Amino acid sequence: DLPVTVLDFGSETCKAGFANPEEDPLVVLPTKVRLKGTYGGEEYSNIISQGNVQDWDQLECITHHLLYDQLGWEYGNEGCVLTSEPLFTPKRSRERLTQMFFESFNVHGLYVAEAPVLSLHAVGRVSGTVLDLGYQKCDIAPVLEGLTLSACTRRLPMGGETLTRILLNSMLARGCDETLTFENVDAIKKECVSVAPSLHDLEIWVKKKSDSEHRLPDGRAITVHAADAVKCGEALFEPVSVGLDFGGLAVEAYTAATSCPLESRKNLLESVIVCGGGACIPGLGARMLADFTQLAPVSAKPVILEPPEYMPKRTLELSSWIGGAVLAKVVFPQNQFVTKYEYDESGPSIVHRKGG
Repeated sequence: DLPVTVLDFGSETCKAGFANPEEDPLVVLPTKVRLKGTYGGEEYSNIISQGNVQDWDQLECITHHLLYDQLGWEYGNEGCVLTSEPLFTPKRSRERLTQMFFESFNVHGLYVAEAPVLSLHAVGRVSGTVLDLGYQKCDIAPVLEGLTLSACTRRLPMGGETLTRILLNSMLARGCDETLTFENVDAIKKECVSVAPSLHDLEIWVKKKSDSEHRLPDGRAITVHAADAVKCGEALFEPVSVGLDFGGLAVEAYTAATSCPLESRKNLLESVIVCGGGACIPGLGARMLADFTQLAPVSAKPVILEPPEYMPKRTLELSSWIGGAVLAKVVFPQNQFVTKYEYDESGPSIVHRKGG
């Protein structure tokens, strides 16, 4: 029999592989498709945007490619699937996903788990405040004993895509070549953006940093000023500085944790995980800890959770997938998933009562 397959669909990439939490997913592919009749350029369509499925037919196509072409599933011998689910997913979308897996892919069993819960499993926890910095959004969720406190969760319209636009606008304002594309800057951003240790140290941090030169695919050299790179990272904690009307990551995470019942707040303040694709930004965790500690009461000792040393290096970036691989080792042996028989008996709504 095939091992349990773990899937994690994000706005930028989808991750797939078998449930082995000590290794990265076997496959990582862009969650976008080229529009019919277009070649090159920017004529692409996102299958998922802001955590919501935009095109179910294309989602089914990419899932088919992942399962049968990439992971080696065979028709008539399909396996079981654990898939992540973003915050704020409507019930009807969860049911449609369930229907897709059972009717289009004939899975033997399905477990749907909320992404924040999976991220905590990736670092060996079941309680904490999860800050998931993705490509198009940042989800913040307090989780207690494996249950997301839905009333206290929040979503910020900021992610890696936002940072790319901030950096692109800064570079163009300095007179950079106007043919510079969003895709060019998206790649450059991953090499140069960092976060200052604190707002107080911002000016010193800029002076310590050097301008950086980057080579574009066509051979051109582009210089990124240190001030622009730091300004880009600082937007995560001071979004008002770039005209965004909401609190920074630390403020929003603290507000989420302290909006929970009083008896659980200390636990949530002292167990914070910064994860998602943006977790790789240098200095992000340290700045989050510094700002969060300033906000927290003296009685609380905030900690930024880190994965155990034996876990993959990119555990925080891939936390939903790796946490899914961890959880799959528990829920499938214990028969906590939705079976094909249960689906046939009850229909897609069974996923609200079991298997997630």
